[in-house]
Amino acid sequence: MEELDRERSRHKGVPDDTLDVCQGKYQGLDMNTLLDFAKYQLVYWSSDDMAANFRRMIARERQRNQHMLDLFNKHFGVGPVECVRDILTQKLKIDKHSATIISIGLIGPMYFYYELL
Repeated sequence: MEELDRERSRHKGVPDDTLDVCQGKYQGLDMNTLLDFAKYQLVYWSSDDMAANFRRMIARERQRNQHMLDLFNKHFGVGPVECVRDILTQKLKIDKHSATIISIGLIGPMYFYYELL
């Protein structure tokens, strides 16, 4: 699933790692590409059979298994928030705290939607 996630990122022109690892890729990213990728991910994680089953499994098991909790946070919680935060700090030149708040506002509805499925 992680390799597929990286492939989807590359395909859509979105950095596939943190700002520390691939800073140059963040500088050329525009906000429309980011929003397009967010919609693409929402459809993928909720509609693709394999992805939806994976998402449901780690969501269910995260209460009992630390590894599943870490995976859930990486794909649906802290991971996406940090990714968007890094992009916002680069593109809008705002501080990390403000970028984190905006990121939670953008990713939060997706997270809530996944919780409902």
